Amino acid sequence: TETELVYTSSNSSIASVTNKGIVTGHQNGTATITVSTVDKRLTATVMVEVGELVTSLKLNHTELNLNKYETSVLSVTYTPNNAIAKGVKFISQDENIVMVDQIGNIKAVGVGETQIIAKSIDGSEIIAKCLITVKQKVTKLSIASIAAQTFTGSKIKPELTIKDGGY
Repeated sequence: TETELVYTSSNSSIASVTNKGIVTGHQNGTATITVSTVDKRLTATVMVEVGELVTSLKLNHTELNLNKYETSVLSVTYTPNNAIAKGVKFISQDENIVMVDQIGNIKAVGVGETQIIAKSIDGSEIIAKCLITVKQKVTKLSIASIAAQTFTGSKIKPELTIKDGGY
């Protein structure tokens, strides 16, 4: 048998509910939606928050140049400022070059170029990108010794050793 349910809103100017349970948001704020049996023996509630989705994201950097093993931090500015579901998922396009955690801490782990993408978590699919170029920091450069001699135009090719700034 089908039981008749009654739906109510604690504040219908923020969120109203139809007799079929369809909730419509009207203005920013929170309201409690209650569903109960007609005899009120069974009741359930849910709090709904009505607000705006993120319309744009801006990162504190759109481009970064780092040396291998350097770190930096990406931070996000949301529009509108009062968006209800602020938050992003950070994604590295190539974790062999740059790793990123979910609070925006980045670490250059390889040489090359990649992007970090910040994607809004509110379902709006809004993204912001930062292009990161990682170079290898040279910490030691040496040329194999060449005996002091007088050169008469002949070419020599010294042996070159480069060491990176690895830890």
